[in-house]
Amino acid sequence: ATKVLTPFQAVLWAAFFNFLAYWVFGFGVADTVAKTAHTMEINLVVILAGVIAAICWNLLTWWLGIPSSSSHTLIGGFAGAAIAHAIAVHGFSGYVGEDGTTHYWYEIVSWYKAGKDGGMPSGVLIIIAFIVLAPLLGALASYLISIWLLNASRKSIGPKIFTVALMIATIWMVSSLMVPYSEIIEHGKPRFESHFWSVAFDPHNIKWFLVAFIILTVSLFCLIFSSLNLHQADAALKKMQLLSSAAFSLGHGGNDSQKVMGIIAAAVAVYINTNPGVHMDSWLDVVLPNDDLGVKG
Repeated sequence: ATKVLTPFQAVLWAAFFNFLAYWVFGFGVADTVAKTAHTMEINLVVILAGVIAAICWNLLTWWLGIPSSSSHTLIGGFAGAAIAHAIAVHGFSGYVGEDGTTHYWYEIVSWYKAGKDGGMPSGVLIIIAFIVLAPLLGALASYLISIWLLNASRKSIGPKIFTVALMIATIWMVSSLMVPYSEIIEHGKPRFESHFWSVAFDPHNIKWFLVAFIILTVSLFCLIFSSLNLHQADAALKKMQLLSSAAFSLGHGGNDSQKVMGIIAAAVAVYINTNPGVHMDSWLDVVLPNDDLGVKG
């Protein structure tokens, strides 16, 4: 709409960064979706029912003109189908599982799982919480960035001091969160022989590099914003749209587009579990939950 790119160029630009997101963010969202329900206690009918429920709800909200999240709809449909399956098979009373302990119908859904090493927890309750928190956090961030850019257009020294302080704080924060080469060696084989490239392309580090790149790029623009005339500012803002659209596409590729991957992974795990001894292609490396091996579903 802003004529920065042609429609064809815009599609290629968005597709490239959506594809790149898989190497930047990993498969955390797909893993969360796949583990919405315990895959060892459901069948393919449950997954199909969840997908059909999500499709019906998306069509209804589209028909009524109601904004809705297809990701949350899919997870809700998946969880609801799993609960209905548990009630149909075991009823509302407790039952003894393969591990010898008593389970209940609502435990078939992974409601909450603590994060590893103090990291972000996961589970359906966390997803429900962010249905409310995500728009609020987005609105707050947008408001603060707008105030920052509006003040950066003035020739006063205050906004520039703030911007320089933000740049220093960003560099310090990102450098303190980097995983050093020694830790990369401890947790597995590095991606490259070079120490520098192994650290730069570590999945944890590359996320923070991107955060730093975005903040520092916007900061540099804010430092020179007040010295630009209207034509120069308009041209610079159009070029900045490339950065914002790339960041948006990365976020989409690392989040929304992974929901389908999660459902496919859950379906594959259920199929292998319900068909023991089935031969799968070598490229499809699937590890089923196993308490003895410490692999959780």
